[in-house]
Amino acid sequence: MNNQVLIIGASRGLGLDLARLFIEQGSTVIGVHSGLSGPPSVEGMTWMECDLAESGARRRAAESLDVVPSRIIFAAAFDPRSDRPSSGEGDGVTQSLLVNGAGGYDILKLFIEKSDSPLSIAVVGSEAIYTPDAGSAGYAAGKAALKVLTGALTDLCRSRGGAVFEVIFGALNSEQRREEFAAASVKYKVGIEELVSRTLARANPESRIRRFIEPSECARLISCGFDLGDVANGASFRLDGGSGGAFR
Repeated sequence: MNNQVLIIGASRGLGLDLARLFIEQGSTVIGVHSGLSGPPSVEGMTWMECDLAESGARRRAAESLDVVPSRIIFAAAFDPRSDRPSSGEGDGVTQSLLVNGAGGYDILKLFIEKSDSPLSIAVVGSEAIYTPDAGSAGYAAGKAALKVLTGALTDLCRSRGGAVFEVIFGALNSEQRREEFAAASVKYKVGIEELVSRTLARANPESRIRRFIEPSECARLISCGFDLGDVANGASFRLDGGSGGAFR
């Protein structure tokens, strides 16, 4: 297995955090971004532009690689509530189905078919698919489609000795969430850790994790999946405390 990691959706959020963490561990990272804005400068990382909503862009991205990295992370996420549609056709919900679902499936299939060696692919899902509300329905639909389509890749991976597996994380520790809870802590005169615990307990009393999930914990889980090789094919790994519901 080579020491490269290809991360689709690496320009922000969890994808960017994962890119930095894998670089710290000694990997070289190829990051895929949509091209809607310039990607951040990250030492040890090269960038590839690909609008997942466009079939031509997906094919060009696959063809541009001489060798497909043996480890791939699909962390792209289009959210109709906050992201503007790209040059592709359709409204925000259609864009979510294209980027989070069909486009993700297509580019992963292209990479598997192009590679001469077995690939290990981690697909970042979402717990929002289990209890979508009116606001998150469009995003959740795209991620739910990706979950089904990822299952369709298992036979292709099996025939080539590789693996595709899903990872689902709970409420992630992000800069935005830290700022929100810091402000709420002052407003309600409650410690941040206690406030987070109460909020997550209210979101789902059955959840056994009452704190935010750190990106480094996400990276370790993905690395474990990679290390399992073809044993991980078709597996679903969850790091959400059994919440089975969206954090709102």
